[in-house]
Amino acid sequence: MSEGTANVSTDRAATTFVLVPGAGTDPRVYGATIAALRELGQEGIAPPLPLDDAAATPSDHADAILAAATLAASAAYEGVPSDGLFEEPLPLEAWPDVPTTVLIPRADRLFPLEFQRRVARERLGLEIEEMEGGHLPFLSRPRELAERLVALA
Repeated sequence: MSEGTANVSTDRAATTFVLVPGAGTDPRVYGATIAALRELGQEGIAPPLPLDDAAATPSDHADAILAAATLAASAAYEGVPSDGLFEEPLPLEAWPDVPTTVLIPRADRLFPLEFQRRVARERLGLEIEEMEGGHLPFLSRPRELAERLVALA
């Protein structure tokens, strides 16, 4: 185990982590993180989103995520976010009553730590958890990301 990596017990019931791809991200980028989760006795899926549908709204993306949560593996797709994704307001009056943790890489230069800390506080009323790494920890630190997810669950 590398320095700074959480010591995670695998003696717990398996949790399925739904890893939601960011805008324009192919879910296959989570392959190493999903493999690391499996090594830790957990499951992970990364749902394909309807990026090739120009009319797809946030509700369509949410439906895709919910449907994928029942599948054992993700499918491949190609595409970029459509305009429809940004046209509909989030159809929730309040954040769902589910345990939520915001895990942020400290060296993210695209969305800096303090920006994400502020957004998590203002929009979700949550403090953040931090980890080492940059914007794409699922590529640069998949094992550490998997261990942090399991520890936080």
